Amino acid sequence: MSNNLQSNILISSDNLFETNNSFTRSNTIDNAILRESITQELDEFCNNPLIFDEIRQFDPKQSTTVIPINLISELNGLIECDPIKMLNDFQCQQKFLQSDIIKLEKIQIRCQPRSKFRPRTQNESKISSHYLRCENGGELGYPAIYIPKIWSYQSDINIIEVALVDILKQAHLYAIDNKTSQISYDDQAFIFKDGPSNQLYFRVTNEDFNNGYKTFMIELIKSKQDNIITKELIRSRKLYQSMLRFTRIYRDEYGKFQRDEIGQEYSSIMTEHYGDVSVEHMGPKYGSINKESMIFVVLKGRFVKNDISIMICEQTTQWSDEIKKFILNGNLIYFNIPYFPYQCINNIKANVIIYYKNQKIHESTYLYMHLSDGMEIFFL
Repeated sequence: MSNNLQSNILISSDNLFETNNSFTRSNTIDNAILRESITQELDEFCNNPLIFDEIRQFDPKQSTTVIPINLISELNGLIECDPIKMLNDFQCQQKFLQSDIIKLEKIQIRCQPRSKFRPRTQNESKISSHYLRCENGGELGYPAIYIPKIWSYQSDINIIEVALVDILKQAHLYAIDNKTSQISYDDQAFIFKDGPSNQLYFRVTNEDFNNGYKTFMIELIKSKQDNIITKELIRSRKLYQSMLRFTRIYRDEYGKFQRDEIGQEYSSIMTEHYGDVSVEHMGPKYGSINKESMIFVVLKGRFVKNDISIMICEQTTQWSDEIKKFILNGNLIYFNIPYFPYQCINNIKANVIIYYKNQKIHESTYLYMHLSDGMEIFFL
C-alpha cells in the first residue's frame, strides 16, 4: 500500500477507524433510486464523446450524434444480466461491479456458535485460550460465515468485523479476543483490534475465498464486577446471554473503507453455562411476616461460595433485598430471610431467587404470613 493511501486510511477524517470507534456508514438505497442511478450513469456513458471516438475507429460511418441501436440493446442487456455473465465482460465488470446491487448481499452464517458456553475470566485467559466452538458433531469446529467469491472482484481488501452484543443487539460489556491479533490495522494484519474491547477484525484471505467460508477463533472474556458491571446490571441486561454480529467492511475504488450494515448478520443466542449446579431442595416455603426465618437450601454440583448469590423480591410492592450473609456447609446453605417491611398486609407471596455466577438456577415462592408463636411451631 502506498504511503499516501495508508495515510488516508489511518490519519485523515475518512480513515478506517473513526475516533468514535465506528466505520464509515454505508449508504442505503432502495430499488427505485438504484434504477435511477444506473439510468443516469448509462446516459453519461452514452454521451461520452471518447467512447464514440473508439467506436468510429471500428466503423467510421457511425453517427456522431446518435448512439448505435445495437450498442443500446447491449448496454440494456448488461444492466439486467446476472453477476456471472457480467464478469465475462471487462468493461461491464469495471462499471457495474462497484454498484450497490452486489455490495448489499446479506451475510450467511455457515456454523453457529454453541448455545451454551463457559466464559473465561481475564486470569484464565492469560493461562490458555478457550475459543467459542460450534455444537458437538457440527461440520466445523468454530463459528463460520460463507464468503461469496464476488467479494474478491468488488474489492481488493475485505474485512469482517465481529462484535459481541447482548440480546437487544446493543454493545456487550464483555470482551472478545484472539491472542494472535495485532493492536491496530496494517497490510500484514490478519486479525486486529481497534476501538471497543467487544470487537475484533478479521481479514478475508485468498484461502477463505477458495474455501467459500471463513472460521473465527474468538475468546469471550467475562469482566469482573465493579462499580459499572454490577450484579443488578448483569441481571437487568441479561449479560449472561450474548450474540455475535458479523459486518463486512470493504475498500472502494476511491481507496476508502465502507461498512455494509445492510448485509450484517447476527448469530444465535449464546448462554453462559457452568455445569450441572442446581437446587435439590429449599424450605420452609413460608414464615412469619414480622420475624426473620431460617431457610435451608440443598445444592447439587461443584461450586464455590463466592459464585452464589440470593435475592428475595415481591412484585406488588416492588420490594427486594439481597441476602448478603449465608453459611455454606458442604452442599447445604442456610440463611435468615428478612421480615416483610409492610406489616399492614396479612399474607403475601415473595420470590426467593438463587443465582450461580449471576445466572438464575432456581426460583421458589415464599409465603409471608401473620403467625402466632404456636402456629409457627405447628407449621415447622
